[in-house]
Amino acid sequence: MSKLAIMLVLNVCRDLNLDYRETVSLLLELYWSLSAKHRILLAPAGSKMQAVGCYIVKALHPDIHVEYPSPEGFSQEYSSGIGARWLIDLGHFPERLSAIANAERRAYLEIPTSSEPSAAGAEY
Repeated sequence: MSKLAIMLVLNVCRDLNLDYRETVSLLLELYWSLSAKHRILLAPAGSKMQAVGCYIVKALHPDIHVEYPSPEGFSQEYSSGIGARWLIDLGHFPERLSAIANAERRAYLEIPTSSEPSAAGAEY
């Protein structure tokens, strides 16, 4: 295998558990730090909100591969009851994705401009 597969597993923690935007931010940071040399594989096994964040990042980067866990069953201690319901208003999804993609390009792809010349004296 010529490419190393990196599996990013989101740790179910309080900070990322219910806010899909934090998951998106974390995954985009990891994507840009790893994707040049590694294949990215997501296995969303956390909260539903983390799965939403994974979906958004996958929609932005089709080169990301997603593996969904398919357990044979759950122990009785796995879960109990039904928690709060969440409704996410993403607006018109293609427009929302475009806005996220534009912000991502600004954060990771634009070369910062400076009014001062570089050490070599070259100006851009």
